[in-house]
Amino acid sequence: MSRVRDLRFGIVQAAGRVLHPFIRRVDPRRTPLPGQQELLPRRTIRWDLSRITWIGPEPFWWHQREHRLDAAFAAELQDAEMIGKGVVIDRMGTVVLESTLFDERYLRRSHVEHLILGRRALPAAHYGQVVPLTNYLDGSYYHWTLESIGRLALVEERLRAEPWALLVEERAPRFVAGTIAFLLGIEADRIVSGPAKRKHMARCLMVSNPHSRPYGVGGVEVYAPEHLRWLQRRGHARIGGVRPERYNIVITRRDQPGRRLVNEEVLRERFPGLDLKFVALERLSIREQVETFAHAGVIIAVHGAGLANLVYATDAAVIELYPTPLQEKNAACFTQITAHHGLPHLVLHFPGVGAAPNWDHTLTAEDLRHMEDFLRKWGRL
Repeated sequence: MSRVRDLRFGIVQAAGRVLHPFIRRVDPRRTPLPGQQELLPRRTIRWDLSRITWIGPEPFWWHQREHRLDAAFAAELQDAEMIGKGVVIDRMGTVVLESTLFDERYLRRSHVEHLILGRRALPAAHYGQVVPLTNYLDGSYYHWTLESIGRLALVEERLRAEPWALLVEERAPRFVAGTIAFLLGIEADRIVSGPAKRKHMARCLMVSNPHSRPYGVGGVEVYAPEHLRWLQRRGHARIGGVRPERYNIVITRRDQPGRRLVNEEVLRERFPGLDLKFVALERLSIREQVETFAHAGVIIAVHGAGLANLVYATDAAVIELYPTPLQEKNAACFTQITAHHGLPHLVLHFPGVGAAPNWDHTLTAEDLRHMEDFLRKWGRL
């Protein structure tokens, strides 16, 4: 079966290369859609990285502190369709690139050219008025929180005033419905999905993603600070506010396939005064994750999607162990969050062992020394 599957995929890839030039595209960030409404203007933001301590290779974007963000927008399309995993086309069959994370590469990776051009032969599922949220990266907690939830935050008032349904991936992870309910108060009966490769949407509310890729920073995703602040405010409000007590945590990945700290218990031995608690995020509800990060005084973790929860942190000192083989642009994922929230943050590189991207690490005496210096500098020891 795997050989047959590989053969089919090879044919789809080859067809895509031939058919791609015949696919019409529109980028609403450059060519507005009919009736497109600007929600936030184009603006320049600045990263204050003065509280970031970097141990390891300096990333190429380190000295680029000012970033130009695209305008945020929303537009309603009539008789639009979703083809495959999240690719939205208008009634004329033109791909709206915002649905592919405003990126031609994700359109190509979706391998739907043959489906778009041959869609009339596909059976269609029909939906009324929906906000399409499916895309190439929506299975990642990081991308879902920082991008998909951000799209809903931009049109929160409209979602409250009108009965828009949210169209998600049929096999969406549990955190999809969990974050929608917890942060926006939208219950499961307004979340729709289905297996059809062609989904007709009588009314489609296309909302921009809350991030940009400014020129000159090599594809780094730069997130709107308005969204980071919205997430923090909303998360804190949903847990009833932030209490004064703090505790110190290590995000353990002992149950994960990789990026584990092989000797993580040495942290308790080296820092007994911190009374470190080991937390497995996959075992926690969304509310518990927000509670955990909002009340953390020290957070130690290997780079991973769960650190998207740093948006809920208040006065934590963050130690992020970063696998050097990972691409440099990813190091901006969490440093920009801590920069916007004013949190001290140590990024400590390690070489890693094992197959990509599941590099494990054994903490060294030098690692522990860097951690101690950082924690003392910021008054946590």
